[in-house]
Amino acid sequence: MAQGNDDVTNLLSSATHIPMEPWEGLAAYLSGLRFPATKQAIIAKLRSRGGLDEAVATAEKIPDREYKNDEEVRAAFLKA
Repeated sequence: MAQGNDDVTNLLSSATHIPMEPWEGLAAYLSGLRFPATKQAIIAKLRSRGGLDEAVATAEKIPDREYKNDEEVRAAFLKA
């Protein structure tokens, strides 16, 4: 597992207002994101919803492409 992903997992797991499963926390920040979505749109959504700096940093590491759905975004976050 990539170090960046470990950092996001640890931070999200310790936050009391975010579900324990890391993707659930990120999914909450990304709710309402329209697909297809670009990497830039994902980052903008995280920032506009008060996304954690570590989540934004991980989003900046995902491939710069268009994502068709939340599963594609999830897979990219898990690989980042």
